[in-house]
Amino acid sequence: MAFYSCKRLKQLDFSNGLREIKGHAFEQCTQLKDIVLPSNLTIIGTGVIDHTAIEYINIPSSVEYIHLAAVYNCTTLKGISVEEDNPYYSSYEGALYNKDHTKLLIVPMSLEKKQFVIPEGVLSISQLAFIGCNGIKDLCINDDVEVFPYYIFSFSLFHLESITLGSNNKLFKLVDGVLFSADGKTLIRMPYNSQPSAYVIPATTEIIHDGAFRGCDKLEKLVIHSQVKSIGKNVFIGCSGLRSLYSYVSPIYLKRDVFEGITRNKCNLYVPEYALGFMFYREAYNGFIINTFADEKRE
Repeated sequence: MAFYSCKRLKQLDFSNGLREIKGHAFEQCTQLKDIVLPSNLTIIGTGVIDHTAIEYINIPSSVEYIHLAAVYNCTTLKGISVEEDNPYYSSYEGALYNKDHTKLLIVPMSLEKKQFVIPEGVLSISQLAFIGCNGIKDLCINDDVEVFPYYIFSFSLFHLESITLGSNNKLFKLVDGVLFSADGKTLIRMPYNSQPSAYVIPATTEIIHDGAFRGCDKLEKLVIHSQVKSIGKNVFIGCSGLRSLYSYVSPIYLKRDVFEGITRNKCNLYVPEYALGFMFYREAYNGFIINTFADEKRE
């Protein structure tokens, strides 16, 4: 971390002898706006430009390895370019890919695009590809993609307003604008523009993924059926408008903080009568306006 927190540093142009930039080398150099990487550079470590003011960075042809978190927390970064004769990496419209353009590696945090289209031919998306990309509101996923970590929707792209899929997508499907796994068993993400005032989770759903309803403040009523066996983390963060929650889920599947994010004293929680017989319910249900119904009742 040779230049760590050098607040007055504004520009860097290295000699051609430098071959490796280690992790966090320029972190907290908050006025650093311009950096010219040396032509002999081979390795770029993690977080090298964290919390700098750099907007664009060019990767020399000599670079062989870039850590996937190399530009993590560089909130000003708008674009990454790669010299054409680099044998390991390529760039397209400001984002970083592997050489043959089959893997999307890094999207700059401040990329000036509200709609991001994953190009045809891209087969996989790195888990850290969209970290901090809050400006992306619409994501288009091509039919070629074979690997797309669900984690991205819960941790990176939770500000999405809409999602678009090709007609033959192998990983996902959309049901009324809500993203599910292709088999319908996992509810992955409800984009902001797809939220209704009332929503019944489909009967095929067994898993509600982390952050699935995060930020859905227009949602007023939600019904979760008994086939659901797993509810992830931060599912209801920001669901401040929820006023009626019908949970048929067995209490044994409910973690203590499963309903975190709901304004409990303003939300009616409806559960089957048998559920209150479980010693586990007290923490998961605590603070709600609790109502019970006969086990056969459905809303």
